[in-house]
Amino acid sequence: MPHDHRNYFLSQSPAADELRRNADVILVVGSRVGNLDVPYDKYWGAPSASSLIHVDVDPRHIGVSRPVALGIVADAKAKLEGLCARLSSRAIASRGRQTW
Repeated sequence: MPHDHRNYFLSQSPAADELRRNADVILVVGSRVGNLDVPYDKYWGAPSASSLIHVDVDPRHIGVSRPVALGIVADAKAKLEGLCARLSSRAIASRGRQTW
């Protein structure tokens, strides 16, 4: 995502912390999921409040520091390309949201 995009947030910022704490679903790709964000709930919210989908090429990294609703062992680029292709073919109700 371009740094000047309106939906871009630095991962280590109060705005990003707020987004993570209030998200219904969080998609994490190629990260150990807040390995250094201690205490976790302060930065990521209560694990029961959102569903975490974690994609990583190394299965040992999935669910290490946060419980996951879905763990996917895959190459990040291939998985994201497949996900984008699949989603672009679907009609999704946006409830007034703008497309990127």
